[in-house]
Parts: sequence; C-alpha cells; structure tokens
Amino acid sequence: MTTSQTLIASCAIALVAAVAWRIYRRRRPHGEKSEFVYMNQDGTVRELAPGEVEYLSEEFFPGDSGRPYIKPDYRSRDGWGSLSGFILRSKVPRHIEIAPVNPNYKGDESLSIDGLIQDAVAVGDVVTHNEDGSVTIEPNPNLSTKERYARATEIQICQQAAREEAARFPKGQ
Repeated sequence: MTTSQTLIASCAIALVAAVAWRIYRRRRPHGEKSEFVYMNQDGTVRELAPGEVEYLSEEFFPGDSGRPYIKPDYRSRDGWGSLSGFILRSKVPRHIEIAPVNPNYKGDESLSIDGLIQDAVAVGDVVTHNEDGSVTIEPNPNLSTKERYARATEIQICQQAAREEAARFPKGQ
C-alpha cells in the first residue's frame, strides 16, 4: 500500500468514526422524566407540559401534517427556519440546562379552524365564507409565492415565540 492510499484509508476511517460517534453517543443519562423535551427559538430547553406529553404519545401516520415536528438534532431547524421543536432529551448537549415548564402552561393548543382562518387573513389570502357554512381559502393572486411564504413565516415564528413565553417557568419561583 502506498503512502497516499494509507492516508486516504486513515481519513476514511476517521470520518466514519466521527460520524458514528456523533450519531450514537448518549448525551444525557436514561431514566429522567420524559424521553422528549422542548427546545425554544433561543436555544434554551424546557420540560414538557402535560398536553405536550399527551400529543407526543398519539399515533400518527407518516404523511399526517398534524404530527409533531421532532428535531433530529439540536442545531436543526424546522420548515419555518426556527430552532423550536420537540427533541429527544438524549440529543440535548449536557451543558444545556433543561428548565422546568410553567405549571400553568397546558401545552394542548391545537389548530383550530378559526386560527387557520385568522392566519390566512393575516397572510393576505382570499378567505370566502360560503353559504353552506364552509370556508374557502385561496392564495392571494397579487402576492408572490416568496412574499406569501415570508408573511406566513413571520406569523408562525411569532406564534411559536408567544407559546414559548407562556411555557417559560415564572422567575422567582
């Protein structure tokens, strides 16, 4: 084996070892409260509220848009570009403190039709209330896809921030 082949083989082994270590290392011991915790937009992490534990225990089909977003990694971002999301406790680095959740926060907010309609109006979509009681929501033809996405992102990030603030453990307690 030549020197260059040895160097390439050594680099390949080192790369495989580094990837395996990153994937399989345990960051936190087993046996703590819930298997999952919640990571906020600012990188802080907290325990789950009862409603969130219940939500995560539901069974969802793979294509269900209502299923929870589970962060694959501490640094990963969701579709809105936010760091927020549920994450396995074992994937939170040891130096990050896991804060308690506000005992008054239920964490059981679900998507309501009224909330979806309000979001659509805020984005600028065309909302039609039909005679039969149904509602039709169509993208505003005067908005580019990029502008509509930017508006929707801003709304989602603000809603996440409001939920995260409500879940924060009160200072001084």
